[in-house]
Amino acid sequence: MQLLYRKVHVEEQELNKEADELKAALRKAREAVRKQVGMNSKDKSALEAFQKGPKQAFEELRDRAKIAAAAEQTGDADGAPDGVVADEVAADDAAADDVATEVAISEGGAGVTA
Repeated sequence: MQLLYRKVHVEEQELNKEADELKAALRKAREAVRKQVGMNSKDKSALEAFQKGPKQAFEELRDRAKIAAAAEQTGDADGAPDGVVADEVAADDAAADDVATEVAISEGGAGVTA
């Protein structure tokens, strides 16, 4: 009888030890998931900021360059598309520079100049 008790007691201790190891692994996994979710959120915010800032400014500049190239081919004197005043284009360029500067500053490049 005592032999059976010891055998069951040893099994119980092994199971308790295994349960403790599983609990520790679960804690580590939860911590890793928490970190990953935080990084994912941070990366998503950075991507959105990039798409609304520098990427959008670049795309607008690219589109203006295409329009200017087309206007140059057609012989338009001021290089601006029909109905657009050159001052408006300059103002848009200044706004794009401001956006790029704000993004650079928010990313830690306070000494960045346009």
